[in-house]
Amino acid sequence: MTKSQERLTFESSHGIIVCNGLGLIVRSESDLSDWLNDIAKIDVEELENYYTLNGIDFGEIDSGDVLDFGYWDMDGNYHKPDKNWRMTTFYNQDLNDHKEIVNMVNNSFDWIGKNR
Repeated sequence: MTKSQERLTFESSHGIIVCNGLGLIVRSESDLSDWLNDIAKIDVEELENYYTLNGIDFGEIDSGDVLDFGYWDMDGNYHKPDKNWRMTTFYNQDLNDHKEIVNMVNNSFDWIGKNR
Protein backbone atom coordinates (compact mmCIF):
# COMPACT_ATOMS: atom_id res chain seq x y z
CA MET A 1 0.00 0.00 0.00
CA THR A 2 1.36 3.44 -0.89
CA LYS A 3 1.27 6.51 1.37
CA SER A 4 -1.59 7.93 -0.69
CA GLN A 5 -3.64 4.78 -0.04
CA GLU A 6 -3.10 4.51 3.72
CA ARG A 7 -5.89 5.75 5.97
CA LEU A 8 -5.73 7.60 9.28
CA THR A 9 -8.94 8.27 11.22
CA PHE A 10 -9.22 11.06 13.76
CA GLU A 11 -12.17 11.42 16.12
CA SER A 12 -13.84 14.49 17.51
CA SER A 13 -16.70 14.84 19.95
CA HIS A 14 -18.73 15.91 16.91
CA GLY A 15 -17.52 13.58 14.16
CA ILE A 16 -14.58 12.05 12.37
CA ILE A 17 -12.06 12.99 9.73
CA VAL A 18 -10.22 10.48 7.59
CA CYS A 19 -7.09 11.29 5.61
CA ASN A 20 -4.74 9.34 3.44
CA GLY A 21 -1.08 8.85 4.32
CA LEU A 22 -0.22 12.18 2.68
CA GLY A 23 -2.70 14.04 4.91
CA LEU A 24 -5.26 14.70 2.18
CA ILE A 25 -8.84 14.47 3.42
CA VAL A 26 -10.69 11.39 2.24
CA ARG A 27 -13.83 11.84 4.34
CA SER A 28 -15.11 14.27 6.93
CA GLU A 29 -18.26 13.78 8.96
CA SER A 30 -19.35 16.34 11.53
CA ASP A 31 -22.69 16.98 13.16
CA LEU A 32 -21.81 20.69 13.31
CA SER A 33 -20.68 23.29 10.86
CA ASP A 34 -17.29 23.56 12.53
CA TRP A 35 -13.57 23.68 11.89
CA LEU A 36 -13.44 19.99 10.90
CA ASN A 37 -15.15 20.93 7.65
CA ASP A 38 -12.49 23.59 6.98
CA ILE A 39 -9.51 21.18 7.08
CA ALA A 40 -7.91 20.72 3.67
CA LYS A 41 -4.84 18.73 4.70
CA ILE A 42 -3.54 17.24 7.94
CA ASP A 43 0.14 17.80 8.73
CA VAL A 44 1.09 14.12 8.77
CA GLU A 45 4.81 14.93 8.61
CA GLU A 46 4.65 16.99 11.82
CA LEU A 47 2.49 14.41 13.55
CA GLU A 48 4.97 11.69 12.65
CA ASN A 49 7.80 13.86 14.03
CA TYR A 50 5.87 14.40 17.27
CA TYR A 51 5.10 10.72 17.73
CA THR A 52 8.75 9.87 17.04
CA LEU A 53 9.85 12.32 19.75
CA ASN A 54 7.61 10.34 22.08
CA GLY A 55 9.00 6.97 21.05
CA ILE A 56 5.79 6.01 19.24
CA ASP A 57 6.09 4.14 15.93
CA PHE A 58 3.97 6.24 13.59
CA GLY A 59 3.68 3.29 11.21
CA GLU A 60 1.60 1.54 13.87
CA ILE A 61 -0.87 4.42 14.21
CA ASP A 62 -4.18 4.32 12.35
CA SER A 63 -6.28 6.64 14.50
CA GLY A 64 -6.17 9.49 16.98
CA ASP A 65 -7.93 12.60 18.21
CA VAL A 66 -8.47 15.65 16.00
CA LEU A 67 -6.49 17.75 18.47
CA ASP A 68 -3.38 15.62 17.85
CA PHE A 69 -2.43 17.33 14.60
CA GLY A 70 -1.74 20.62 12.85
CA TYR A 71 -3.44 21.28 9.53
CA TRP A 72 -3.93 23.56 6.56
CA ASP A 73 -7.38 25.05 6.08
CA MET A 74 -9.20 25.53 2.77
CA ASP A 75 -7.56 28.96 2.36
CA GLY A 76 -4.06 27.49 2.74
CA ASN A 77 -3.48 28.84 6.28
CA TYR A 78 -1.54 26.62 8.67
CA HIS A 79 -2.98 25.89 12.12
CA LYS A 80 -0.60 24.51 14.73
CA PRO A 81 -1.64 21.60 16.97
CA ASP A 82 -3.18 22.55 20.29
CA LYS A 83 -0.21 22.98 22.63
CA ASN A 84 -2.33 22.67 25.80
CA TRP A 85 -3.70 19.36 24.48
CA ARG A 86 -0.16 18.11 24.00
CA MET A 87 0.91 19.26 27.46
CA THR A 88 -2.00 17.75 29.36
CA THR A 89 -4.38 15.41 27.57
CA PHE A 90 -2.06 13.57 25.17
CA TYR A 91 -0.08 12.22 28.10
CA ASN A 92 -1.08 10.02 30.98
CA GLN A 93 -1.67 12.41 33.87
CA ASP A 94 0.26 10.12 36.22
CA LEU A 95 3.62 10.65 34.52
CA ASN A 96 6.17 11.81 37.08
CA ASP A 97 8.64 13.55 34.79
CA HIS A 98 6.67 16.62 33.76
CA LYS A 99 9.86 18.36 32.57
CA GLU A 100 10.38 15.62 29.99
CA ILE A 101 6.84 16.17 28.66
CA VAL A 102 7.37 19.93 28.42
CA ASN A 103 10.66 19.37 26.56
CA MET A 104 9.05 16.98 24.05
CA VAL A 105 6.17 19.36 23.37
CA ASN A 106 8.50 22.34 23.07
CA ASN A 107 10.74 20.37 20.70
CA SER A 108 7.71 19.58 18.54
CA PHE A 109 6.81 23.28 18.36
CA ASP A 110 10.45 24.16 17.57
CA TRP A 111 10.17 21.74 14.63
CA ILE A 112 6.99 23.51 13.49
CA GLY A 113 8.73 26.89 13.74
CA LYS A 114 11.57 25.67 11.52
CA ASN A 115 9.50 23.71 9.02
CA ARG A 116 6.18 25.50 8.74
